Amino acid sequence: MNMKKLIPMILIVALFLAFSGCVCCCNMPDVVRPVVTPVPAGTGKIVYGDELFDPEDFSWFEYKLVSTDRERPSQTYISDVRFEYYNTTYNGIPAKHVNMSTTSKEGEMILEYYYDLSTRNVLNAHMYGNASGIKFDLEVPVSDLPGKFSELAVDDPTLSMGNNRYELIGVEPVIVPMGAFEDVEVYIQSDTKNDVRVWVHDDIPVPLKITSVSDDHTSTLELIDWG
Repeated sequence: MNMKKLIPMILIVALFLAFSGCVCCCNMPDVVRPVVTPVPAGTGKIVYGDELFDPEDFSWFEYKLVSTDRERPSQTYISDVRFEYYNTTYNGIPAKHVNMSTTSKEGEMILEYYYDLSTRNVLNAHMYGNASGIKFDLEVPVSDLPGKFSELAVDDPTLSMGNNRYELIGVEPVIVPMGAFEDVEVYIQSDTKNDVRVWVHDDIPVPLKITSVSDDHTSTLELIDWG
């Protein structure tokens, strides 16, 4: 997963913000890391990104996204991001239909696309919504579609976390919009210069929380709900 600007969903969110001018001007404190009960040295469990989302156990999930740029710390981008997944056909081809919606008080953007289940070729992509009362509708021409789904998958955390390696560093309680959870495992991505952390609970098939901190950007995803 390309974590230079948080989880890659921020790439699509940034496009939406460009339409809406959705900026909350408020001072954001530096990220404070809670005290994590560490695991004994040498016993940290290793998992890979595709193990952190179990697509057999959900058809949708929704996160609160908060993102700040270190060069403009007074500007905070806040939105809700929801993913929905459907097995379907597209022109007779077995396909996965992905619907991603980004909402804020300024408006909503929906990105939906289809990809071939066998080849992962992108079959269709469509973006539409409204921003500050202005409607937009952008059908992506077939000639402009990425050749492979991997080029779109960077915006889909169920796939973009992919083969990235995460190491268990401890457990701690976590509070997210969905509720309060005890004994949450904390993983850190061990093959990146950015500080990427993922909070995972055994009873929830998607991460409760994901943060990314780099020299120029800080972003947080907190689980609202799933189903």
